[in-house]
Amino acid sequence: MAKKKKETGPGPVMIMFLVFFILSTTALGVTTYLGFESEGQAREETKKAVEDKKQAEKKFAEETARRNVDRIAMGIEDPQDREDIAGAAKEHNAVILEEHKRITDRLTGAFPTKDAFRWPLIDDLRGGGTGGEGDKKPAPAPNKTVPSIAKEWAKMYLDADKKLKDAAIALQNADAQKKAADDRAVAAKTTFDTKLAELDATYKGAIAKLTADFNNLKVEADKAGTTFAAKAADWAVEKADLEGQIQKMGADKKDLKEKLVRAQNPDPTDFETRFKHLDLVKLEERKGEIAGKADSKSVTLQFNSRNILAVGQTFMVLAPDKSLVTVIEREKALEKDHRDRRGLFDREPFTNNEQIKGMVEITEVTGAYSARARIVSQAESIRDPISKKDSIYNITLTGNSREHVAYCGIIDLDGDGLPNNEEFVRILEKNGVIVDAYLDLKTGEIKGRGMNAATKFLILGPDAPEVGKVKEMMNKAKENGIQIVDARKFLKLIGVTLPANPIPPRYSTTNIVGDGAAPMGDAPAAKKDEVPPPAKKGE
Repeated sequence: MAKKKKETGPGPVMIMFLVFFILSTTALGVTTYLGFESEGQAREETKKAVEDKKQAEKKFAEETARRNVDRIAMGIEDPQDREDIAGAAKEHNAVILEEHKRITDRLTGAFPTKDAFRWPLIDDLRGGGTGGEGDKKPAPAPNKTVPSIAKEWAKMYLDADKKLKDAAIALQNADAQKKAADDRAVAAKTTFDTKLAELDATYKGAIAKLTADFNNLKVEADKAGTTFAAKAADWAVEKADLEGQIQKMGADKKDLKEKLVRAQNPDPTDFETRFKHLDLVKLEERKGEIAGKADSKSVTLQFNSRNILAVGQTFMVLAPDKSLVTVIEREKALEKDHRDRRGLFDREPFTNNEQIKGMVEITEVTGAYSARARIVSQAESIRDPISKKDSIYNITLTGNSREHVAYCGIIDLDGDGLPNNEEFVRILEKNGVIVDAYLDLKTGEIKGRGMNAATKFLILGPDAPEVGKVKEMMNKAKENGIQIVDARKFLKLIGVTLPANPIPPRYSTTNIVGDGAAPMGDAPAAKKDEVPPPAKKGE
């Protein structure tokens, strides 16, 4: 038997080893693959968690910024809140602006004063800024918080309520004055009726007595054998005397009736009453005239008597054949015609009064009786220009003495409805006028030494309400016989030209009640501040 050959190649052990190796390698590969896949998922989850954290932190920072805006607006913030919002301004400006807008949208039109809720940081962000850097950072809080603005609202309400009550009191006083005037009119009518009855009785008694005397005279004449003609002559003389008395009684009766009519129906255009203290004869003596005309803009002045003259003093120019009497009479007729035609609207004083040719202003005093002046205005510069021999007038021209006045209310010189009382004082100074008393429109106090026997006029601002200190000064003037004159009329009579159609005086910006409170509304500009009157020289 042949010998069996020895087998070559891998044996069973080797095959098992290879099988194990293949299986192990496959398992390791699968395990490794699965491990890498889990790691990738873990990285994705970690990345998402980081993003979620960032979003949460951003949301937290935004809500913190919103909270800080609300806290600061309410005035309840901590110092750290201000630092936080200043630091967050660059990154979270959109959120800050959005929260600020929510507040202001809810309060649109409710803030009582301009820029009350002005917020420098918000303004910077709205303009594209980043909240500043270093020491140049804008303020992180508004000018005023919402609670402080609410306090202003409360104060405004209380002030408005007080003014309403004051107005109600003024209305009650006006009603009381009207009732008193009605009572006086009734009393005057009763007195008139009584006087009329007395006059009628006296007249009838005189006629009866005259008839009886005549009859007695005739009887006596017949008895005495005298001629009737001689007795009739005596009777005629006595009759003439009695008729004279009767005519005087009739004149007294007519005068009394006219006074009653004027008392019951006062004429607002009665210049004789409003200017009863003006001594027109004395003014005529003190008038001056245009002595010469250098050119179309300058003239020389000559006065009839020595006067206190000053640069800036103004005068009304009239034709040589006119006087202040004719001006006032013409003004009376114009006002009456205006009221008959357009009674609902006030007429501007001295408008379209053809008696007035224009105004001149002294530019240089050349002596006690003379001066140079410039032409301020002319009514008819071509047809009837200011010429030589024209008369000039100023009601404050008082020789070597100085007029004394008082004033109250808004004296408006430029037509904007606000007081120009400081400039008005300078005009009075130029005209040599002394101010005895005036009403301070800021404090509501009456200042100066006070109205007295030397005070000639109380100059009253147009439409001044008769309440508070204004009413007090008017009552004081009436008690002392001081004439009350409208400021615009007074200024026209001293030669000052005023703008036409002025805005109504804004008494809401003043204090005329006298309670010491600051005026409400927009304060007048600095140029209109009330100032004390000038130093009183030569009193």
